[in-house]
Amino acid sequence: SKIVQSIGAIIIAKTGRANAGGSVKNFNTTKKLYSENKIPLQVEFENTGNVHTTPKGKIEITNSFGRLTGLAYINPNAQISLPHTSRSFETTYQGGFLLGKYKATLILLYGNPKVELRATTTFWVLPWKQLSLWTLSACLLILLLWALVKKYNQWIIAKNTRLQG
Repeated sequence: SKIVQSIGAIIIAKTGRANAGGSVKNFNTTKKLYSENKIPLQVEFENTGNVHTTPKGKIEITNSFGRLTGLAYINPNAQISLPHTSRSFETTYQGGFLLGKYKATLILLYGNPKVELRATTTFWVLPWKQLSLWTLSACLLILLLWALVKKYNQWIIAKNTRLQG
C-alpha cells in the first residue's frame, strides 16, 4: 500500500445574485458577576444571506457613568461565515481595576457595502479579593494609628505628671 499526501484549497466563489444578510443571534458574557478583570465575551453571528461573509468588529466597554473604559475586538483573523450557518466568535476583555456595573456594546460590520449590527449586554465586576485586602490593610492602619495616639497620650500625661510633681 502507498500513502499519498496532497494539499487542496477551498475555493469560495460568488455566483448569481449576491444577497448578504446576517444578524447577531447571541451576544453575552459567560457569567453576570466577575471577581477579576478578565471578562470573556461571546458573539454568535448568523449568516442569513446566500454568500459567505467576514463579520468583524469591536466591543466597547463602558462603566456605569457611560465612560468608555476599554475595547475588545471580534474576529481580527477575518474568519468567514458560510451562508445559512451560525458562527461563534470569542474574545476576552482585560481592563485595569474594574468595580461596578459595566455595559458591553458590540459593533459588528459585515458585507459589501458594510452593514452595521449592534447588540449590548451588561455584567458586574466585584473584585472581592482586592477589596478584602484593602479593607484589612485600612483596619490595620487605623488600629496602628489608634495605638500610637494612645501611647502618645500616655507619654504626654507621664511627662506632665513629672513636671508638676
